[in-house]
Amino acid sequence: ATDGTSRWPSYPACSAANEGGPEVLYRVEVPRSGRLRAFVFDRGTVDVDVHLLSAADPSACLARNDVEAALVQRLRQR
Repeated sequence: ATDGTSRWPSYPACSAANEGGPEVLYRVEVPRSGRLRAFVFDRGTVDVDVHLLSAADPSACLARNDVEAALVQRLRQR
């Protein structure tokens, strides 16, 4: 979903922090094993965080951070 709808107030698998606010979800299909890094950039006073999920579910959070998140484990092909 790229409509910015507020879906989840937290991502319990990654953090106990209040992560309320609109989400924008992107699906990434990995063509072969490798590493994945994602970056986000804030605009003005908005606090944007990046979360890497294995599914469209807040409990499927694999990594999070304020600017950059990375998976250091090997990703498997789908």
